[in-house]
Amino acid sequence: MIYRYILREIAPNIFTTLVMFCTVIVISQLLRLSEVLVAFGLSLENLLFPFLYIVVPFISIITPMSFLFGAVIGLSRLNSDGELTAIQAAGGGLWRIVRSLAFLATLIAGVSILAGVYLEGWGRREFIQFIYKKTQTELDNMLRYRVQPGVFVENFLGYTLYTEEISADRTEYQKVMLSPGNSSSAHFVILCPKARITGSVSESNLMMELFDGVSYAHTDSTIDPTVTSLRFKRLEIDLLRVFREKILGDGDSGDDYRGFTFTQLREAVHTAQAKGEQQTPLYRKMAYLYYSRFLNPLIVIFFLFSSILVAYRNTRKAGGNSYFSATGVIMVAYIFIVASRWLVENAYLPVLTGITLPLLTLSLGSGLLFYVKAKLPPSESLVHFFLPQKE
Repeated sequence: MIYRYILREIAPNIFTTLVMFCTVIVISQLLRLSEVLVAFGLSLENLLFPFLYIVVPFISIITPMSFLFGAVIGLSRLNSDGELTAIQAAGGGLWRIVRSLAFLATLIAGVSILAGVYLEGWGRREFIQFIYKKTQTELDNMLRYRVQPGVFVENFLGYTLYTEEISADRTEYQKVMLSPGNSSSAHFVILCPKARITGSVSESNLMMELFDGVSYAHTDSTIDPTVTSLRFKRLEIDLLRVFREKILGDGDSGDDYRGFTFTQLREAVHTAQAKGEQQTPLYRKMAYLYYSRFLNPLIVIFFLFSSILVAYRNTRKAGGNSYFSATGVIMVAYIFIVASRWLVENAYLPVLTGITLPLLTLSLGSGLLFYVKAKLPPSESLVHFFLPQKE
């Protein structure tokens, strides 16, 4: 009976906190999503799908944190009403609360593992594929309708494009000028008598070739401004790649291992091991990601004990800083995990050691503190136990 009562108090708070974390992620990604909306236009599809693909990879991270805050909120309310003290006075003790939360923590850990194994790579992969498909459609519309003879196209993949003549099949341009857009810090202009569009959007090999042109560039310096020129016979621009990098950034790619499925990532790690590449930075990053997808959610054990330690306070004293303490718990876990990841990627620790060390340290440390707390009377805090005050 007590188990169900505690779960009913905590479960809604976990869901509410999860929604809040998703909202924070969406707000933090507004700048990135604005690039999508500017490039592809405002529509329900262009708004909802990018939100979904960006939030989903974070589910495995925010679910354990939601469990921590949900447990702290629920247990703090029970503690302030004196119900936790009543449970302990009835002979249940804090261990009964742990058993009540253990089922929920196991469920949360399972959801986080499934999200890390299946949804993290899926979200990133689908976002990139979404951008690729929209890029193809947008480029096709741009070349067919927006580029007109005698008209400056100011948002041509981040550049300004001008041409005086366009052939009937819209593949040949005459007297072309290409320069950076207003938002670019580069200072150059390309002039050429002829340009040609080759390939196709559907085949993902759309190229622009510039012939017999000149590129003028100048340094933006008030002390010694210089202008340089470079003549070329043929200059080739991958339009699809330029457009994708404009939205995704230079470091994002469809071949990025972070978008691999769990099976693909495992095969990549095993292939690198077979080749003896265990000391390469790429292998260590891939291996860390592979193992962390199903091991990092076990941080919920640390959050389980910490939630009780944070929420179970002396009701005669002010306890309004429980939320700040929960935030501090997350910061401690973040520092431990990030520090261990840095040590792994810089070859100071083996991969598995770097992943399991912070999990074991935090879980055992919080479990030990909980064990001590369970032995103390409700009125005595851990601080007074370890640092007794002199009378």
